[in-house]
Amino acid sequence: EPQFRDYFRNLQQIFLYVTDECNLACVQCIYKPNIAFHLGQKEMDVETALSLIVTFRRMGATKLSILGGEPSLYGAIQNNGPLLMLISEAKRMGYQYLRLDTNGATEHIRHLLSDADFRKLDEITFSLDGPTAEINDPIRGAGVFDECVSNVRRAVKLGYNVNMTCCVHK
Repeated sequence: EPQFRDYFRNLQQIFLYVTDECNLACVQCIYKPNIAFHLGQKEMDVETALSLIVTFRRMGATKLSILGGEPSLYGAIQNNGPLLMLISEAKRMGYQYLRLDTNGATEHIRHLLSDADFRKLDEITFSLDGPTAEINDPIRGAGVFDECVSNVRRAVKLGYNVNMTCCVHK
């Protein structure tokens, strides 16, 4: 729409929420499927996602962050094809910086880290809510700390630019 385009004429960065699916039920999550808005589906179809990133790129966006729910679950029943296509196409379109935010606690992340298209990411941000399992796991779930840390270590070993995010709790 022209009004949208005119209002956002200096668009630089996009945060694209591709799925409401998540393998965790973190107590503080503001993106829980039961409170998120829905358009009749839990995942954005890949055609819509691609159309949006094309439009936003034409509007000047150069940075794209892929989020969810848990974005490593995007297109999981299709071996993450939609996620990998989105990453690959965004790079091809000229996005200069691609980031994915993950809870780091899915089997999908472990497998995706070795994928050539996934390696086109400029950054992976992992979420933890404490420096130990004793602090993190009551918030995120049993075993989440160890799984996430294992995937962080794997990502670092593979040469990814890794960052961390957390929610500060009492």
